[in-house]
Amino acid sequence: MLTQRQRFMSIILGRWPLIPDQRCTVFLPHAAVGTTAPDINAPDTFCERRLQVQLTKLAVELLSSTDGNRATDPAIIEKTLKRFHAEIIDTLPAAFRVHDPELKWDYDLPNLARQREIFRISIFATLCSMLKPLILTPTNKEQAANESSKRLVAQLKIQLIESIIELLDSLGRLHTLMGGKQNRFFLLSFFTFHSAALL
Repeated sequence: MLTQRQRFMSIILGRWPLIPDQRCTVFLPHAAVGTTAPDINAPDTFCERRLQVQLTKLAVELLSSTDGNRATDPAIIEKTLKRFHAEIIDTLPAAFRVHDPELKWDYDLPNLARQREIFRISIFATLCSMLKPLILTPTNKEQAANESSKRLVAQLKIQLIESIIELLDSLGRLHTLMGGKQNRFFLLSFFTFHSAALL
């Protein structure tokens, strides 16, 4: 899991992952060993970890490029977002849905609420990284674009702002779930600053 966290943070920071995908040959189990939940849709204690691995693999693929630069073409960014939604967001289990998640298992799994917010932070941090090149595009290049491209850029910038707000909301909820006091957990401080810098 440490390797996956390193890979995720590398791609969020715009760096090449230390360990390439070809070197990672470990396959995670589909459920926790010994799990006999009566409800087949019920998450287990490792559900969030498996989702993080899937998210990281796709994020590395979508946010990496051969020349080390991320796509700034709004049409390419939109296509990337659609794939991310189709392969990750639209396939999430009920307990980890981005909006209106199923909460009925929270009592049986005390860490589930925290895991949900941690994974939600990863989702919106990835979306922010996909959309970040839009705010780095030179003004003269934006002005030279045609009207449909300008409208698309405006829509994507709204999505960026919405993703930042969702990210900050999850950070606030996670901080509350962790006691609401000073905390050394790196996600809280890093992504709070990251979101502020993007705004």
